[in-house]
Amino acid sequence: MRFQLSLALACIIFLQQGDFYHAFLTNVPSVVTTPTTTNNPISLLHLSSPMATPAPDDEAVRQAYGQWRQKYNKGEFDSVRYQNFKSNFLAVTAKNNMDMNQARQMGTPPPTPIQLNEYGDCSAEEYRAIMQRSGGLRDPNTRLAPSNSLQPTNDFNNPRRQQQSSSVSTRQQQMSLASSNLRAAMDQRAKFESELMQLKQRLEEKQKLLQAATVEEQYCKNRIALREEQKRLLNERLRNGWDDERGLM
Repeated sequence: MRFQLSLALACIIFLQQGDFYHAFLTNVPSVVTTPTTTNNPISLLHLSSPMATPAPDDEAVRQAYGQWRQKYNKGEFDSVRYQNFKSNFLAVTAKNNMDMNQARQMGTPPPTPIQLNEYGDCSAEEYRAIMQRSGGLRDPNTRLAPSNSLQPTNDFNNPRRQQQSSSVSTRQQQMSLASSNLRAAMDQRAKFESELMQLKQRLEEKQKLLQAATVEEQYCKNRIALREEQKRLLNERLRNGWDDERGLM
């Protein structure tokens, strides 16, 4: 019973320091909030402790961890990540128990139980880093509540985290390479377009020169034909004149 009271008190203090526990929770249609008349941690403890539900043992937590890993495809059991999951799971379980007990005492329908989402095995620092990288942190000025049970883990000792980090790095490198190739292709296309324009201009100039050369060629052919005709007439006159001269002789 002393352990249950300590766990409930630690959870209440943790929840009042900030709403960080929402980081590991799935979205629910509605969550019954604590009435303003019971915001005092002592009164909350007093209301929940007489009907407190026993905290889950390690076997139950391990079973929940296995179901959670299967749901989110988290791979094999990881002792380091399990400690983070256990801390988050116990905090969420305590919060659900308090909400259910409070609803029972007030005669209201019980709220939808809170469940851990895909970040259920993350520490506070890890979740903050993930949200900052993805731009999903709703309020960058919100301070995360410190907790001895949510300690950062060393990713270098976790093959799954290393594999995820390596995969992200590989995708970034591929995107950077694709962007570089795209820029190079665009530069090459601009160069080809410039060369094509120059070649078209040169072709037009050559066509004009060819047209002028064709006219000049025709003119030269006509001149040659004229000179050939003049030569033929001269030869004919010379031949006739020679014959006339021979006849006179």
